[in-house]
Amino acid sequence: MPTPQQSTEWLAGKLRGHANIEAVDVISEQVIHAVRRQFEPFNAGVVSRKLVELSHVEQFVRNDLLIDYVVNIPRLGEWHPTAAGFLKVANIPYGDMSSFYAEIGSSEILGMYVPRDILYLEKLLRSHKRVTDFDPINERVYQVARRGLPSLKVTVIESYELTAEKLLATIERYGDFDVVLTGPLDRPTDEAWGIAQVNGIEFFKTGEFLARLNK
Repeated sequence: MPTPQQSTEWLAGKLRGHANIEAVDVISEQVIHAVRRQFEPFNAGVVSRKLVELSHVEQFVRNDLLIDYVVNIPRLGEWHPTAAGFLKVANIPYGDMSSFYAEIGSSEILGMYVPRDILYLEKLLRSHKRVTDFDPINERVYQVARRGLPSLKVTVIESYELTAEKLLATIERYGDFDVVLTGPLDRPTDEAWGIAQVNGIEFFKTGEFLARLNK
């Protein structure tokens, strides 16, 4: 496993090749400062953990520097609820490399970028009368509380041909979930249906999804 300093240096090197990054400096063992060609510069806290726990992120709040974003390098990394909750209370956005890259390329204020399909899922949950609350477990999975019914773990996967490989990769990356909202023209393959059945996962298009929230 690389040291924190090595992970930070690696990320700094990657960012120097980003089209929207003008300059990057490593200012401490786990913090970089980046100047963007568009938008304001930012400070990012860097972790490299399969599971990010509270002890890995507390320093970013206690640090004298203002941290604008905390990025976790591993592609399949997860955020422990205590770490995620701590950063939310501190109003520090966090995410994986893909989310971080999307942020720095398109968002003036880090933490404002939300994928279109997630915005749509949140809109459906927010407007549903049976849903009393929903909280993100990670970037793609929500714990949905329902009035008089058990909670559900919900995600959204948009893929015209939703393959077993795509479903397995989502499970591996984001953990277990109960319900998948798909796009209107998306079709899970027979193999994906088989994986879903083994894992207790259901697929629904929008209308079916809204009905499922009532059951």
